[in-house]
Amino acid sequence: MKEDKTFFVTGGGTGGHIYPALTLAKKLMSEGFKVYFVGNKKNLEYKIALENGFNFLDVNVSSMPRKISFGFLFWGLQTFFASIKALFYVLKYRPSASFATGGYVCAPVLIASKLLKIPYMTHDSDTYPGIVSRVFSKYATCATIAFPEAKKYLKCKNILLTGNPIRDNFANAKREEALGALGLENKKTIYITGGSQGAKTLNDSALVLIEKLKENQEIQLILQTGIKNYDEIAEKIGDLPKNILVKPYFEDTSLPLACADLVVSRGGSLSISEILASATPSIIVPYPHAAKNHQELNAKSVENIGCTIVLDDSKCAEALPNMALELVCDCEKLSAMKANILENSKPNGTQEIFEKLVEIAGGR
Repeated sequence: MKEDKTFFVTGGGTGGHIYPALTLAKKLMSEGFKVYFVGNKKNLEYKIALENGFNFLDVNVSSMPRKISFGFLFWGLQTFFASIKALFYVLKYRPSASFATGGYVCAPVLIASKLLKIPYMTHDSDTYPGIVSRVFSKYATCATIAFPEAKKYLKCKNILLTGNPIRDNFANAKREEALGALGLENKKTIYITGGSQGAKTLNDSALVLIEKLKENQEIQLILQTGIKNYDEIAEKIGDLPKNILVKPYFEDTSLPLACADLVVSRGGSLSISEILASATPSIIVPYPHAAKNHQELNAKSVENIGCTIVLDDSKCAEALPNMALELVCDCEKLSAMKANILENSKPNGTQEIFEKLVEIAGGR
């Protein structure tokens, strides 16, 4: 094992926390370091970590209640015992450094790292960092961020703007190969996705767009409905023409992104980072009920540098179908957006974060 160094990587609850942690963990492992992925067995990170061959350390902790109640007392006790367990893990495996991507599941590892003087890094993917990042970045050796707007909310003395850790396949995917893999032709292509859970607003808009595209075979559509919505949407659509591809979920989202001339998506940080990594012009429809309105803040940050168009959720059903059709045929606008993406994207985030984490572990 390289230099006998061990790293704890933690992040869980949602894909926005899990996948940046997973990407960094895979980079560490590929370089010969020993890695333990710390999370909650009840969450998605457990399945994903095991599928990718990581040693998994369980901490049973849940999100903090927003109001003082009996539930808040239970949460406090749960977090205390999870932190004791994390202390045991640190004493047993002696990590050289810890890396946390935010979310409540990171707190026990960061508490244990602070108490036992293990250097750690935090990473936050949003323009408005979550509470764990805001609290624990103060004591971090380094904090990395995906959006410049996040810096003002963190008290760390060493903050690096790196972008999100993104898998290499987003930048390396080839359009021709992706079209072949998905059985599509080389046509103007729109990709609509609400993520693995789907988005009703986007799905409803896609249904209207599909009716238009049944008459316009020169443009094709890829729709990711979300797993729980697929049967209902498929029934509403009926027989699909060749220029419409509907899937519940793509395990490898680099494929539809490589095919797309235009993508329509929610405003989660990881979704935006993947869109930028694939250099795809986009329309972002932020989820209106996201905590602290972070999806709109994320989307506006990217719109301000000319990489996307932000569409309000309440106007989506009426405006999106025609907007998408007009934009996908506007080669000059798409070209300008693509140029802005290439100028402003941060494709080396994984490498920069990896190098900094190894650096802060160097003294151990």
